[in-house]
Amino acid sequence: MSNVSNLAKPSRTTRAAVSNGSRLHAGEVDGRSVEARRFRDILSEITSDLGGSDTLSEGQRQLSRRAAMLSVRGELMESEAVSTGEMDIAAYGSLTDSSGASSIASA
Repeated sequence: MSNVSNLAKPSRTTRAAVSNGSRLHAGEVDGRSVEARRFRDILSEITSDLGGSDTLSEGQRQLSRRAAMLSVRGELMESEAVSTGEMDIAAYGSLTDSSGASSIASA
């Protein structure tokens, strides 16, 4: 079994754009949308709370991204509930359970 710590870190030009920090998402995303801006804001706050992106492991970065996305989805569901008076309680409950677990794991 090989020792992963002995592997050389790939250069910035051979790593994926998300891995090297030049893009926030793997797919094509319009970063100007309300959701994309809110995701970026929440992710920035979470990483700051954890000591800054330079101090996070890849696992912590991944959990922070999941927590940010779940937070955005929750906010959208809450907004819809306030404006229409309707909410899928089961979906919201599942989302908040996942969001809580993700937040705890990233801490």
